[in-house]
Amino acid sequence: MFKKIIFGMVLASMFVLTTGCSSGPLSAEDLAARETESNASQWDEEDYKTIAAKSCLKYKEVFNKSLREWYANWSIQGTEYTMLGLTSGALDDHPKWNPIAKNINELKYNAINRASGGSGVAVSTDVAIEAFNLCNELGVDVNN
Repeated sequence: MFKKIIFGMVLASMFVLTTGCSSGPLSAEDLAARETESNASQWDEEDYKTIAAKSCLKYKEVFNKSLREWYANWSIQGTEYTMLGLTSGALDDHPKWNPIAKNINELKYNAINRASGGSGVAVSTDVAIEAFNLCNELGVDVNN
């Protein structure tokens, strides 16, 4: 009888600990650290969310540096946005996460055009706002 009581108390304690200590939604860093399916044809929404988190974290870094130490250094910005596009490109044509990829592409083409002596290309404010909002949804404030 005593063993049953102890066993019941242990089970109840485990239940309280596992349900009461929920850490809530994953942070962007936790999302980005997850593995994605190696075969893109088998990606599910969680894989795309992971890719979006990775893209947003790097996007924040590149965007902020482009406003500071890389300001008007179009060559390095073009290179960095191109490298970022290797990750965010997986979001092309995704119904939800596409604005992140589209905004990064526009920033890349703008920087490359300017690096080659051009006057830049249009970067859509609407797409940028959509991308910022999606990143914010994942816990990444690109503006901060």
